[in-house]
Amino acid sequence: MKKASLFPLGVSMLLCSCSYISHTVSGDYHYQDAENYQPLEGKVSLSEINKIDIGWLSGRIILQSEGDTLSFYEEEVKMKKYLPLYYRVKDNTLSIHYVKSLTTNQELQNVDKVFYLNIPKGDAELSIDSVSGSIEAEDLQISSLSLDTVSATFHATSLDCVTTKINTVSGNVKIDSLSSSAVSIDFDSVSANLTVGTEDGYQVSFDTVSGIFRSYQSNEKKYGSEKLHITADTVSQPKKLVFSVLLFMLKNSLFILYLFYRETMRKTSCDRFNSLKRNNRFHFLNRSFGKPRVEVIEYH
Repeated sequence: MKKASLFPLGVSMLLCSCSYISHTVSGDYHYQDAENYQPLEGKVSLSEINKIDIGWLSGRIILQSEGDTLSFYEEEVKMKKYLPLYYRVKDNTLSIHYVKSLTTNQELQNVDKVFYLNIPKGDAELSIDSVSGSIEAEDLQISSLSLDTVSATFHATSLDCVTTKINTVSGNVKIDSLSSSAVSIDFDSVSANLTVGTEDGYQVSFDTVSGIFRSYQSNEKKYGSEKLHITADTVSQPKKLVFSVLLFMLKNSLFILYLFYRETMRKTSCDRFNSLKRNNRFHFLNRSFGKPRVEVIEYH
């Protein structure tokens, strides 16, 4: 889902408002292969899972790494009707969705819950797609982390992860302590800030540091051993202006094409009328009722 430029991210987020809004059918929450998912009942423990994909709409997600068994559960928060998450295990991959497929938007308005996930320390890959809310990590130790959010924030008190990829429109990211095993952070954002704490040094690659990146050790682009590579693609004010113009043109492109077509047809009709007038004959199309017909009128 990456990323030479932030514009594709911005376009997709603004036009769809998130990948999960693009998963709606007739106003319902929808995802593929839903018949193979099952509802959560209590706490689930699994083994031999090396990849986790989570699709979440709102609320809190709490992550941690303890023991040698993967487990997860959720707690409802003031819900009129409890709507459990749905999950599937296939090819050592755990897939989780916020609620049952085809849940209506009206039902979703009453959903508020907290999701807890424990991932054993190791080489697991974690991917989270969330709209809003917060994602919190406590001593999380995995091989790779991928986050795609609209406004959901991410705060890790301790993160041991080799590669981290983050796409967000406005959700701020804060990592209090990043382990020495970390190699790269890839950060794409429209207006969010990134704060990182690491004692082993880093180097940052992006246009503007002020107001976008902050480290507990230094606000410079380079610090210490420079082992950690941080790349960021952000929309600066000039880019925001260009982006706004492009979005306006996109929204109005059909109307502009219609105006062009109408003007072209008007000119063509005028030219045709003048030609027929010179030949003392005028053709026109009558579309009042039924099938269109052509009438010929003598012009004097």
